[in-house]
Formats: sequence, structure tokens, C-alpha cells
Amino acid sequence: MTVTRLIDINIDDITPAELAKEFCDMNCDEQALFFHNIFVETEKWKKHFCFKLQGIMDSESMTDAGRRIMYQIGEYSGLFHKQITAEKGR
Repeated sequence: MTVTRLIDINIDDITPAELAKEFCDMNCDEQALFFHNIFVETEKWKKHFCFKLQGIMDSESMTDAGRRIMYQIGEYSGLFHKQITAEKGR
């Protein structure tokens, strides 16, 4: 038997630091699903996700450390994308 349920959770008082710690405490599979779910949620938006990314980069709250981690994620995913497309002969 399979049961599927949709749960809405509203957490008003979690800080960005607490959310980051929760992400860092996830295992690799959970983190991968986290990014998948960011994709799922942003697909519902009227504007493309790049507008949010630009807003993040322009934010006065963005630090050099934040820029570095975003760069590292982008750089690694870009390298992975190149590897996949090369393997497929594209």
C-alpha cells in the first residue's frame, strides 16, 4: 500500500542561519532533493528564476562568502553539465 500526502508547513521564525544549518545537516540525497524542490517551486513563478538570482546578488545582505558559495555551486554544476553533454556526444 502506498499513501501520499501533501503537507504545508509554515515556519515564520526560522532564520537564514538556521535554514542553512538544516541544509548542511542533510545527507547528499536529501540535499539533491532540496535543489530539485527549489526547481519545482520556481517553475510555478510567473518570472524566471534568474530574476530572483539577480535580486540575491544585488542584495545588500549578500556577502563575499555568499558569493563564493554561489559561484562554487555554479562552477561545479557547470563542469558536471559539460561532462554529461560530452558523454552524450552533444
